[in-house]
Amino acid sequence: MLRYLLLSLAVVFSLQLSARQNLTIMTYNVENLFDWTHDAGKKDYTYMPKATKDKSKTIQNHCRSISHSRYRSECFNLDWKPSVVRAKMHAIAAMIRSGAKGGPDVIVFNEVENENVLNMLVQFELADLGYRTIELLEGPDVRGIDVAVVSKWPLAKASKIHKVKLPGGKKARPTRPVLEVHLNINNKDVAIFANHWPSQGNPTRNRVAAAKTLYEAALAAGTPYVFAAGDFNTIKSERNSGLSIILDPKLTYHFLDSLMYTELYADNAVEGTHWYRGDWDFLDRILILNTAFKQKESMVLNAVRIVSPDFALIKDRQHRELRPSRFDPRSKTGVSDHLPLVLSFSL
Repeated sequence: MLRYLLLSLAVVFSLQLSARQNLTIMTYNVENLFDWTHDAGKKDYTYMPKATKDKSKTIQNHCRSISHSRYRSECFNLDWKPSVVRAKMHAIAAMIRSGAKGGPDVIVFNEVENENVLNMLVQFELADLGYRTIELLEGPDVRGIDVAVVSKWPLAKASKIHKVKLPGGKKARPTRPVLEVHLNINNKDVAIFANHWPSQGNPTRNRVAAAKTLYEAALAAGTPYVFAAGDFNTIKSERNSGLSIILDPKLTYHFLDSLMYTELYADNAVEGTHWYRGDWDFLDRILILNTAFKQKESMVLNAVRIVSPDFALIKDRQHRELRPSRFDPRSKTGVSDHLPLVLSFSL
């Protein structure tokens, strides 16, 4: 295992407990985990069997309306049938099993279409790992992709979503909401906020809007134990980003980036979770609100690991470096254009 050391010593933020329980949380953008049927009101036609698409004038017209040539061709020709979905779920499950022995205790997912396909993943591929909480609340994304939380711990209270109000009002294209899930972990109310902020194709102000939504929701969560995880779509060169705002140590209440306060490991020679424009970057992160470390009980951050087994990587032809291997529906190889991040902590 290749080890990347960010700090010479891990930072411990609290008093020592005589006994601690080691826990793990994973964040993973699984890249377009769709089922093979149409959801009313969503533009999910690309991810359906080709035989079904060929017979539907509605779908054919939709595909013709797509301006981007690659996406238009994919809409017409991608054969997203049950066997393909099962192969993708099997690959995702292999990544989850690689993330921690017995599977991570909590998983935050990005780009999951609906509760149906999430239930299939858990019930058919992860049934032996003991996941008991499956939370996905439908958001306004036009393609239908959502964020979700799966956990071995029970709910502490009902989940809810926080819609992100983007600049531009009603003219702005709806983005993914922030999902708030409260888990009962060792009789503590632990809030998990699942995020999938607007992509780099959007201006920074849209990610700032998502950051403000997260921050306000986190402060109102009613518990000091707050994690925020997911795809923040923020690159290292982006200035005045939403991420930098909520990480600002000048704030009395601010988030801490686990990447900066733990040792970082990787299974292979990778230096990020996403290969973005010819370089590695951490679009995916796990944050912790600083209030968690001001309690009598101790929370200790142990290590962060990039889950990057061989089957999830491919060599970039141009740069001859490893990068995430996207799922190929024809060969049924690869997994996603992102790699999972796993935080190990003690509570």
